[in-house]
Amino acid sequence: KIVLSTLWLLFLLVSIRDREISDHIKTKKALSKNINILKSIIDASKQLTSTRNPEVLYRKTLVFARDLFQLDFSTVMLLTEDRKHLVIKDTLGFPESMINTFRIVIGQGLSTYVLEKGSADQVIDFKEESRFEVPPVVFERGITSAIAAPMMIEEETIGVLIGHTKKKRIFSKEELELFQALANHAALAIKNAQSMKELKKERAQLKALFDALPDLIFRLDREGTFLSYKPSHETPLYVRPEDFIGKRITSVLPEEVSQPTLKALENAFEMGSMIAFNYSLPFPDRKRYFEARIVPVTDEEAVALVRDMTDWIESQNRLKQYQTDLERMVEEKTSQLKERIHEVELLNRAMMNILEDLQEANRKLSLTSQRLKESNEELGAFVYSVSHDLRAPLRAMQGFSEALLEDHSEQLDPQGLEYARRIRDAAKRMDNLILDLLSYSRITRSEIRLQPVKVGEIIKEAIEHLSGAIKEKGAVVKVQEGLPTVWATHGIALQIFTNLIDNAIKFTRPDTTPEVSIFSEDVSEERVRICVKDNGIGIPSEHRRRIFRIFERLHGIETYPGTGVGLAIVKKGAEKLEGSVGVESTPGKGSTFFVEFRKYKPEGAGDASKKANPVSGR
Repeated sequence: KIVLSTLWLLFLLVSIRDREISDHIKTKKALSKNINILKSIIDASKQLTSTRNPEVLYRKTLVFARDLFQLDFSTVMLLTEDRKHLVIKDTLGFPESMINTFRIVIGQGLSTYVLEKGSADQVIDFKEESRFEVPPVVFERGITSAIAAPMMIEEETIGVLIGHTKKKRIFSKEELELFQALANHAALAIKNAQSMKELKKERAQLKALFDALPDLIFRLDREGTFLSYKPSHETPLYVRPEDFIGKRITSVLPEEVSQPTLKALENAFEMGSMIAFNYSLPFPDRKRYFEARIVPVTDEEAVALVRDMTDWIESQNRLKQYQTDLERMVEEKTSQLKERIHEVELLNRAMMNILEDLQEANRKLSLTSQRLKESNEELGAFVYSVSHDLRAPLRAMQGFSEALLEDHSEQLDPQGLEYARRIRDAAKRMDNLILDLLSYSRITRSEIRLQPVKVGEIIKEAIEHLSGAIKEKGAVVKVQEGLPTVWATHGIALQIFTNLIDNAIKFTRPDTTPEVSIFSEDVSEERVRICVKDNGIGIPSEHRRRIFRIFERLHGIETYPGTGVGLAIVKKGAEKLEGSVGVESTPGKGSTFFVEFRKYKPEGAGDASKKANPVSGR
């Protein structure tokens, strides 16, 4: 037993030694493999860093990843600008049609998992994966394992480098770290390549912009030394490039030009903004004029843009000479015209005898017209004075009758009460008539100044004045939206539409609810109609002119109260506003009264200015 135990112990010791030797050999092989991969990554980093084309860079990264880590598929995916998707930029193993078209939403697949995790990770078997949703394309391609690492530049992540294998594969910790290192080197190279591409694009755009400028462009230092220049096919150089590059302005340009230029350069640096000035230089063919603009680009350098203004200045001088010649020609033609005018004046004197009779006739006609105008004015003043003086006794009659009815009604018999009421009502009607006469006279005699008036606001004000009558009658008044602005005066326009709406409400059958519609109709580009339509009793055709005369009534005062002056005021007001009034009616169905105005057009204010002068009564 002792011998057997000793032999068994020796066997165990030998087995343990052999296993340690085997593990050491495997570790040495793995270490050697990782060292080789690391060397390859360092070499790959050098190659990636020297690559400036992003598309070539994607492909090199994929080849390095596939070859170094023995992958069947390798893919570079970059984040979109909104950082919500990963987009395939290049791939080995997957169809090329997926490039720039296949997107993975954040939260799906191993690639977005390592993106959120911030470090490399792997999938040993996708069939057993439960940490995230596996894209269907993985199973379609027969993929079993994968390794992925976020492509990071310090704290910024720009995408993911991912590789796949069809056979089951377990990547060591060292391989994950090396794969992460390759992804980071690739990220830095890609970022540099993208920046260089943008910089190259910006430089090309800047060069195209400078090439398109017709100016000479000089680069100067703070001391006024020419560092470089861009030629111009439109602006010539004062001296050859080899005679001014590397030299100061004072040694190249005349003092009368160099000193103002140095001052402008100094001001540009001090103010940090563009300084412009003009100067001239002698050239072999002629004296040339230039415009210069100096702009600081750094604390030590500035750019001067110089444009040849000679042709423009000479054209201005030619224009001035042309204007001088033109003025001389105008003077000559004016002198000739004066001679012709003198001849015409002689002819006019010969015709004076013929025109004397016509002038006398015109004088008599003008005198007659003046007398007629004065008569009309006197008549209007008389009406106004009489109407005004009549109101005092009427107010007394109305006041005493009201006092009788309120304070002494018990002392009066029924007949006396009736007489008192009649006196009161008659005085009130007479007062309304006098007020209408005063309005009519005021319109006739007043001078007005036409101005833009918004019809919608006038209609609204008229309806407010008549709100009591509208409520009493239960009338429905509809007003079109967007009524135009016309040339009128506020007061006359308000009187016109107050009378028209009042009549539309008043002249309806007792059993009918008054319905009034107010709308506009274009007559032409210059004129517009404002219409007041009702459902009243209508007007027979033979009376349609008569109703616009003063004191004309078609019905008894008991049936439809009124003074007979309202429509006369409407007609006179419309004429005063250089408009017109009319009516269309069907007896028993209603009437449409319309007033024509001149449209107000803001862009035509110059044409209408003469219409804004005072207009006297007609």
